[in-house]
Amino acid sequence: MNIVFYMTALLLMPGVSYAQAPLDFATFLSLVEHNHPEAAAAQLATLRSKQAESKAGALPDPDIAVTRQYLPIPGASRGMDTTTNVPMSQLTLTQTIPWPGTLAAQEKAARAATEGAGIDERMAATLRHLAAKDMFIDMVRLAETANFEKTSVTDADSIVKSATARLRNAVGSHHELIQAQNEKAVHTLNLAALEADLQNLQDHAAEILGLSEVTDLKFDLRLPEAYSGSGVLQAATGIDLTRERRLQAEADTTSRFEAERKRSLPHLTASGMVMQQDDGMRSVGVMLGISLPVFSGRIRSSLDDEQVTSSNQTNLDLSWHDRKRALALKQNQRRLVVLAQTLRVLSQEIVPSAKQHLQALLSDYALGRASFAAASTAREKLLRFEFAEADARQSYARAIVARERILAGFEGDSLDQPTPQVLGNMGGQSGDMGTGKGGMGPSAIKGMGGRSETTAPGGGAPTPATEEPSKASGGMGSM
Repeated sequence: MNIVFYMTALLLMPGVSYAQAPLDFATFLSLVEHNHPEAAAAQLATLRSKQAESKAGALPDPDIAVTRQYLPIPGASRGMDTTTNVPMSQLTLTQTIPWPGTLAAQEKAARAATEGAGIDERMAATLRHLAAKDMFIDMVRLAETANFEKTSVTDADSIVKSATARLRNAVGSHHELIQAQNEKAVHTLNLAALEADLQNLQDHAAEILGLSEVTDLKFDLRLPEAYSGSGVLQAATGIDLTRERRLQAEADTTSRFEAERKRSLPHLTASGMVMQQDDGMRSVGVMLGISLPVFSGRIRSSLDDEQVTSSNQTNLDLSWHDRKRALALKQNQRRLVVLAQTLRVLSQEIVPSAKQHLQALLSDYALGRASFAAASTAREKLLRFEFAEADARQSYARAIVARERILAGFEGDSLDQPTPQVLGNMGGQSGDMGTGKGGMGPSAIKGMGGRSETTAPGGGAPTPATEEPSKASGGMGSM
């Protein structure tokens, strides 16, 4: 909590240097909860509803009337003595008093509206919280793939040095050297694109936190164990806010129908008046009355029918919502199991063996025992598998967030999500890991041999990456 207040105070000091530890996952979420620009607006909406509730059930404002009478008017009145016409002024105060049941119905309707506004605020806060998790996950993925590209640049540089030495010793070719230099340049460009997208996403996060003026804001881009696929998957539990809101909306509708019915109740009228004639005569009077509204049977029957229909509609909506939510949780659980297995195999088996294979080929290529094509292909495959691991980690973390979203009742976008596949030597398909295309969330990059791009959430247009030189084209490729 101290960090939250300290960082909020930084808003008053433009260009301030942030000396605290980098923001980790939990701290970032806490700051979003307190500092998000939409949070204050949502709180004001709830406050406005409470303020409206405070006037419900109150008596109507009294009416004050000032009148001037001339009665009778000579020459215009018949059957009256017009010689005694005395002008008169009158002051009247009138208070309408609704039947107690009418006021109680108004209070109930206003209270239901306030409770609905409170649930709306909780739903909005939950969505902001989940969106912040997705944003942090995307930052982790961009940082991880940028590190992979850095390593690939280093490996490509090693190949360039070996190709240069081989050419100098007359055992290599200019084609190999040019190809190696082009591949290194491509990875350098793609690294710059990834770093630019990561910085854009961090700038977006800083703007949400109200820390855009902090000059050296850092993030600790590591995910908790529950989102990394390494821990035990916990049981799915959570409050269904969508169901809660729909039930509250039905209560709100019922309250408004009841308030409408109460309009048929009588209301009292109390008036006090002071009359002053111009000749000095004054009189004071009071009046008490009761009004009985004529409420037609057609209106009452229509209100009853509307309430029954509304209740039936709510029941049907909730039934379908519960079924979709259960189905989404079932699909999400199956997807999490597959993604956890994929992540384990990639991180513990495929990527380590691909690294060993590449290092062996780099050494053999430098000694003239392996071809350039073999070393270059091994480097490409390693980067593809590393990107697949990053995609699997992002997909698993996003699936955990999706489960939280489903539990909160926001299951709409979680049904029938594809489970990404790992590309080896086979052709790519939409949704495959290692390409970053399809089902992998907003961050995407095609790592090898094809057009690629990276996309950061809220960042607008992606930063295009660069194709590697095509070996079939003689090594120059398209830049």
